[in-house]
Amino acid sequence: MRDKTDKADRRAEIDQNIFANGLSEVYDERIRDHISNTLNRLPEDDLDYLLYNRVMRVIQPVVNTVIELNDLNLSMRDARGRITLLVFHSNLCDKPIEEITYTIAHEFAHVFLGHATNDINADTGCEELADRQVIAWGFEKELKKTPYNYIYGNGRPV
Repeated sequence: MRDKTDKADRRAEIDQNIFANGLSEVYDERIRDHISNTLNRLPEDDLDYLLYNRVMRVIQPVVNTVIELNDLNLSMRDARGRITLLVFHSNLCDKPIEEITYTIAHEFAHVFLGHATNDINADTGCEELADRQVIAWGFEKELKKTPYNYIYGNGRPV
């Protein structure tokens, strides 16, 4: 387990790499803490991979809105030429903590595994693989407490 100094340093790295330069659209500031707390639980090498080999930004839209990404610096891309946008529902932070943590870990597992897709109806095999990565990272308790997980639950949220 990382000590408090290491966690503070990692929090700064997470903020810089995911939320920096105004490129993320976040309407509920609580999501920053939830993302940092979740990512700080990842194995060091996996967190480094996400922070330094992927270019990611978080979008948390409010319901029934249009988000314009004018500020997205398209010159900032990962080695494969991609920018990954992680989209979280505006009410995510109102859910139970286990569901918040699972959801964040699950979406970052997709990025880690290279599953990022624009297809909302993506292969559910990728969903199960993401959940297996969530378990490998130590989030099985949170996964089991979320009814829409892809291993023990019913899949998509209702």
